[in-house]
Amino acid sequence: METAAPNLQERERSRPGPTAQFILPSLSIGLLVGSFEALLLRTSPRVAALQSCDTRYVIWFLAPLVDMVFFGLVGAVLGWLAGKIHITKAPAAVESGIVVAFVALTWRWFHVEMALGSFSFQEHVLVPCMYFFAGFALSLAIFARVNKLGALFERWLWRTLKPAAWCLAFAASVAIAGVCFFEGKYSNSLTRVRAASSSASRACFAFCTTQQPATLLHQMPISGRL
Repeated sequence: METAAPNLQERERSRPGPTAQFILPSLSIGLLVGSFEALLLRTSPRVAALQSCDTRYVIWFLAPLVDMVFFGLVGAVLGWLAGKIHITKAPAAVESGIVVAFVALTWRWFHVEMALGSFSFQEHVLVPCMYFFAGFALSLAIFARVNKLGALFERWLWRTLKPAAWCLAFAASVAIAGVCFFEGKYSNSLTRVRAASSSASRACFAFCTTQQPATLLHQMPISGRL
């Protein structure tokens, strides 16, 4: 009994807190949702008049990275709130509603309605709120009915915390490296284009300033002189 009590206390101490319980799944969701968003942007043009997509391969790195940051911040705020109010079901349902609304709007705006239009209150306010409340209500009903779901999730998270954290760190590193590689390659290409344009302009200016006006007029075709 004396050895069992310290083991239970160590397990309670090593158990991830509410913030960690929210951040890790949120980062995983951001990685998956970002990959889905990149897939839509690479397969569907954002403007209906375009015949091909206007995004480059960097979207495979940029979209997951941005979504991981976004959902990581959302998970940190909701985890902090769950620790303050000592309730995890409502913040988890809020995050589920945000995920449902984000995925539905990504599909709607980047795949179904591929057009750039003016602001619409129904399209940009009411529709996102509808998706959010639908996901929130459904998730809250599931969490309320299945009482063992939270314990199972906490047990799974406690076992996979370190491997999942390392996998997410590796994915974030790969995404950052891909964005930096594209940025460096694009900057080098832009520098070469500017250097070529500048050298061509200097050559043209030097040619025009060294030639006499009469020589230029003589070299000009007859149609250009008239």
